Amino acid sequence: MSIGGWAVNIRLQWSDLIALSTSVDAVRDGLDGLDIAAALDGAEAAMPGSTSAGRVAAAAGLFGLVWPDASRNLLRYLENTGEPQQINVNRMMKDMPDLNNNTHTEVKKFADDAKDDAISSGASGPVTYTFSTPWEPEYAEQKEHPNWFYATGGYQRATEGTVTVYPPTESNPEWTYKYNYRVHVADRYNWDGKKATPIGPLTITDKELQELHRAGLAQEYDLIGESSVVSGP
Repeated sequence: MSIGGWAVNIRLQWSDLIALSTSVDAVRDGLDGLDIAAALDGAEAAMPGSTSAGRVAAAAGLFGLVWPDASRNLLRYLENTGEPQQINVNRMMKDMPDLNNNTHTEVKKFADDAKDDAISSGASGPVTYTFSTPWEPEYAEQKEHPNWFYATGGYQRATEGTVTVYPPTESNPEWTYKYNYRVHVADRYNWDGKKATPIGPLTITDKELQELHRAGLAQEYDLIGESSVVSGP
């Protein structure tokens, strides 16, 4: 099929998808769950002459019912602007305990090291240390976190913040500290052409998504974000 024909098809499919999404939203609050396979069957039936672009558009719209961040990121890809998109790091930390725990472990180690340094230096008042970590790879597992698996999969994480160490006082004989930090996340939203993602009765391949970019119907972009300030302990 020509690229021109493909572009015409995707315009038709977006209008059908909007109608489908509107009808789903009307009953969403009354649903305890959604049969994704049945919904996708209906989406394909509503889109005559379905192409790869249309299948991706259907998947993007239906993602939003259960995987909001995956939907949002795929829709940005289909917007074809290439503009960066913010990723909700607060929600990532809430949804994925490993991300939160890995970050907290790093921060606590730095805080303990800062306290040891303040003690060894004989500090007589509060001492504030700044820190930042190198980018480290993280991965959202499909089985445990499908929303984030489809939204980003593998991504990079870094942390920056401060630790203030306090010497003993009359009311507290122990050295203490307080920390404040943010978590930063970055990823390139792109496709390597080697994987396939089953979504109900559809199978969307990375190659299909990559071809949309090459055909000028979608565009890769950067995902970036930072968390709110986390304070502790």
